[in-house]
Amino acid sequence: MSFKTTLTLLVVLIVLVGASWYLGVFAPPQDDKTPVSEAPTVDAREQMLIAPKLEDVSRMTLEVKGRGKVVFQKQDQKWTIVEPVEVAAVSWDVSDLVTAFQDAKKLRSFTPGAEGELSLEQTGLAEPSMVVTLEGDRTLTLQIGKNVVASENTYVRTGDSEPIAVVDVDLREKIKKDLKEYRDKRLWEPNKDKVAELVYTDQAGTEYKFVKTDGKWVMTSPMRAPVEKDTITKAIDTVTWLKAEEFAEDQPEQLQMYGLAEPKWRVVVTTVEEVKPEPKEGETQPADTQPTTKRTDYVVLVGNPAGLDSKQTYAKLADRPWVVTVKQEDLGKIIPDLQAWRDKKLIDAAVAEINHVEIAQPEGDVVLDKKQGTWTLVQGDQTLAVDSSAVDGLLNKLTELKAASFVDQPTGEQALDNPQRRIRIVAEGKLEPVEIAVGETTPSGLYRYAQRVGLDYLFAVPEETLQAVFKPAIAYRDRKVLNFDVDSAVAFEVRREDRTYRLEWREAGGWRVAQPVDAEAEQKAVKDLIMALATLQADSYVDTDHLNRYGLDEPDITVVVTTELEDQAPTTAPATAPTTQTQPAGRQYTLLVSRRDGKVYATVADQTPALVAQVGQQLYDDLSAELVRRSIFTGLSKSDAGKLTIQRAESTLEFVKDGDQWRYPADPVVQIDGTKVEKVIAAMAELKAKRYVSFDPQDADKYGLETPHITLTVEEADGETHGLDVARQAKTGRYAQAATGENRWVFTIETADVDKLDEELKDFVK
Repeated sequence: MSFKTTLTLLVVLIVLVGASWYLGVFAPPQDDKTPVSEAPTVDAREQMLIAPKLEDVSRMTLEVKGRGKVVFQKQDQKWTIVEPVEVAAVSWDVSDLVTAFQDAKKLRSFTPGAEGELSLEQTGLAEPSMVVTLEGDRTLTLQIGKNVVASENTYVRTGDSEPIAVVDVDLREKIKKDLKEYRDKRLWEPNKDKVAELVYTDQAGTEYKFVKTDGKWVMTSPMRAPVEKDTITKAIDTVTWLKAEEFAEDQPEQLQMYGLAEPKWRVVVTTVEEVKPEPKEGETQPADTQPTTKRTDYVVLVGNPAGLDSKQTYAKLADRPWVVTVKQEDLGKIIPDLQAWRDKKLIDAAVAEINHVEIAQPEGDVVLDKKQGTWTLVQGDQTLAVDSSAVDGLLNKLTELKAASFVDQPTGEQALDNPQRRIRIVAEGKLEPVEIAVGETTPSGLYRYAQRVGLDYLFAVPEETLQAVFKPAIAYRDRKVLNFDVDSAVAFEVRREDRTYRLEWREAGGWRVAQPVDAEAEQKAVKDLIMALATLQADSYVDTDHLNRYGLDEPDITVVVTTELEDQAPTTAPATAPTTQTQPAGRQYTLLVSRRDGKVYATVADQTPALVAQVGQQLYDDLSAELVRRSIFTGLSKSDAGKLTIQRAESTLEFVKDGDQWRYPADPVVQIDGTKVEKVIAAMAELKAKRYVSFDPQDADKYGLETPHITLTVEEADGETHGLDVARQAKTGRYAQAATGENRWVFTIETADVDKLDEELKDFVK
C-alpha cells in the first residue's frame, strides 16, 4: 500500500471518529474491548417498544432541546398543532410519526451502567434532547437518545427507571427539526362544491359580491351581471385550496408592516350545507324532521407584496394571528376583474334550448318559431317552411355573440333609449325571454353597442358578428325553388330568345322534341335538366317583388314544366298555411330565369310576394344548351366504310379501301396510312352539333353552305352514304349541314372538331 493511500484512509478514519464524538452518538468504552450483553430471549409481544399498543392516540407532545415544545391534537381524524400556535398540521406526517413509535421493535434491552453496558450519558439519555409523550388509552413518555454507532438504531427508554432499549428505527430522523415542516400549507379546507357566495371588499370599502343561484353564478354587487363560468370556477378552485408559500410570523405585534391592518382585500368564502337532523342520545328519532342549513364563512385578508420584486403577498386568516405569504399568481385568479369575470355572452342559452326568435329591424321583422322540433318562418298568419341550415346558422351566431368589452356608465350618445334593432329569444328552461337592444356603432365603426334587458351596462359587440344576425326574412326561407317528382313530369317548354322548345314524354322512347321540330331529344341532357328543375334550390334569396332589378320582368328564359298525378303543396310550400289545397293532375310550374352582371336569377311565376333567387350558372347553361339529339350520324362506323371523299373547291381527295388496305387511286405510288383515314371517319361518326341554328334545309345559303368550305362523304360497302358540308366560319365554331339523309338541318360545330376533319393529302401519307 502506498504512503498516499495510507494517509487518505487515516484522514477518513479521524473524520468519522470526530463526527461521532461531535454528534454524541458514540462514547469510547473504558477499555478497548467493552463486552456487549446478549439480548435476552423475549416473546413477540415483548419485542415491541410499546407493548401493549397504545389505542386511540389523540395527543402527542414533542419536546426537542433548543426549539421548545410542540403539541399535536387529533380530532375527526385530522391532526392540528395546538401549541405553540394553533394551526393545521400535515396529518399524514404526524400520523406517520405516531406509527413509527408504535411499530418500533426492541432489538435488545439493557440496564445503563451495568457491566459491559453503556451509561446514560453515553446513550444520550442522561439529559435526552428529545422527549415524546403519547396520549391514548393511556399516557406514555418516550425519551429518545443517540443513534447506535454506525447504524440507524436508536437508544430509547419509556421512563426514568426503565431499562434502555435499542430499537430498529432511527427515531431521531423521524422527528423533524422545525415546526414549519409539520404545518399544513393549505390555509383552510372549504368544500368547493358547497361554495355559495364570494364577497370581496377592497380598501375603499367597495363590495363585489358573487352569488350562486340555481347552479349559476351571478354578480350582484356593485352591479348585477352574469359571470363567466370558467373564470369563477378557477377562482373557487384556487381560493378553496389557497396555500401559504412562507410562514412570515406567528404572533405579530402589529400588522401595519404587512399591510394587514387595513387590508387591500377582504375575501369571504361562504359555504352552505344541508345538515340532516340526528336523534339525541337515548332517542331513536330526531326531534326535527326537516334538515337545516349551515352557513360557514371563511375570511382571508390580503395585504402588501412581500418585497419590491417579490412574487408573493402577505395574507392572514381573519380568525388567526399568524401571517403568511401567498402567490400573487393565485391572487390574480381569486381577486375579481369586472371586465374579465363578467360573462361576455349576450345570450345564455344553448342552441337546442331555443324555441323562438324575434328580430326587429328596419328591413323587416324576422319571426322564427319551433314546434315539435320543426322551425317555421312566421309571416302574418302564415307559417312558411325554412332552410334548416340557415336557421341553424342564425342560432349558432346568436349564441356566439360576445362582447369585446363593457361600458359600465353609458353616456348620452351611447344610451339605447330608442333602439331600431332588437333581438328576443325564448329558450326552454328560462323563466324570462332574453331581450337585447342594439344601438349605434362606436366611433371607429368596428363595434356596436348592445344592452341586455335587466342589465345596466352595455356590451360592445364586433359589428361584423352583429351584421351576420340582421338579415331579411327571406334569408331563412326554404331554398327549394321548385319541388316536384321528376317521374311525374310529362312535358316541358323552354322559351328562349332564339326559339321555343317543347318536349314530351313518350312511354316508348322517352323524351322527344315536339317543337320547333319533331325530333329525337338529347336524352341525357334532357333528363339532367328535368332533375335540376325538380330539385332546384336557391344559393340565396336576394329580393322580393323587384323583378325588374334582375331582368325577371322580361326574362331571358321561361320554363314551363307540366306534371301529372301530383298531390302536393304549392312550390312556396307554406308549412301550415291555411290555404294549402291538394293540387289537381296536370299541374304546371313556371320558372323565369335571367342573367345579369354574371349572376343568374330565377323566380317562380305568380308567387305572392315574388321571391328572387340567385341560382347556379349551370342552370342557365343547361337551359341554353341544345335539346334536340346532337349526334349527326347514326350507323356510321369506320369498320363499314369503303370510301372517303374530301372535297374542296380547288381539289378532291378520294381514298378507297381495298381489303384491309386504304389506297389513293389518283396516285397509286402514294402509300396511305389507313389508320389516319379511319381516324377522320371516326371523328365524323362521333360528330355532335353544338347547336342547331335552323331546321329548314333551305336556309343553308344563309350560313355559307351553298358553297361549303369542305364536304366529306363516307360510302359504306352496302352503298349507303353519309355526307357533311362545313362552311368557313360561324360566330363560334363553324356552320355545318348534313349533306345526306332526311334531316339536313343547319348546326354549328366546334372548330376543334372541324380541325379533325379538314386534312390534306400529306396528312394521310405513311
